[in-house]
Amino acid sequence: MKLLNKGCINDKQFTYLSSRPTLGDVKPRQFYLLPKIHKDRNKWPINERMPEGRPIVSDCGSETHRVSEYIDYFLQPLATSHEAYIKDTYDFIDKIRNSHIMVDIMVTGDITALYTNMQIDSIIRSVKDIFAEFPSASRPDEKLLELLEITLTRNDFSFREEIFQQICGTAMGKRYAPSLANIYLRKFDHSAKHGFHIKPRIY
Repeated sequence: MKLLNKGCINDKQFTYLSSRPTLGDVKPRQFYLLPKIHKDRNKWPINERMPEGRPIVSDCGSETHRVSEYIDYFLQPLATSHEAYIKDTYDFIDKIRNSHIMVDIMVTGDITALYTNMQIDSIIRSVKDIFAEFPSASRPDEKLLELLEITLTRNDFSFREEIFQQICGTAMGKRYAPSLANIYLRKFDHSAKHGFHIKPRIY
C-alpha cells in the first residue's frame, strides 16, 4: 500500500502484487530435495544408494512470489553489473577470447550451500550498498529493502505436514535468490582480485 500511495506502482501493479482471492488460491511453500545425481557415487551418503540433495523451498504461487519477482526486477541488472559476473560458458569464452593468457596457475572455487548460509543482515547490507553505488531516482530503495527483509525473515515452509521457518539465508526457490547471491559476493570478488600482493591476471 505504501508503494501505491507514493506513486511507485499503479493500481494494476498493486493488484498483481497483492495476495487476494481473485488472483487464485495462495499456495504454501513446500520443502523438497533435488538429488545431486552428478556427484561421485562413492560419496553418496546412504550406502551409495541415495545421493545428497539440494534443498529447495518452492515459492511459486506463495503470498510473496510476486513481491519477490518485483524485487528481482530491480536487483537483476545490478547483480550482473560487476566485472566478475559470468552468465554462462559462452559468456566466459567471450570475456577471454581476445586475452593473451599465460597460465601459471588456474584456480576455481565453489561455496558450499551459499544460498542457505548467507546472513540475512549481510544480505540486506549488500543490497543497500549496491543501491548507494548505483543510485536511481525511479527505484524505491527504502521500500525494496523493507520488502526484502519481510520476504527473507518470514520465509515459512511445510515439510511432512509440519511448518518450519528459515532463519538464515534465502530459499533456492525464491525468484531473487540468484541476484542476491551475486550481489552478496561482490566484496569477496573485490578482495580476491585486489586484496592480496599477488594479483590475478584475469578474475
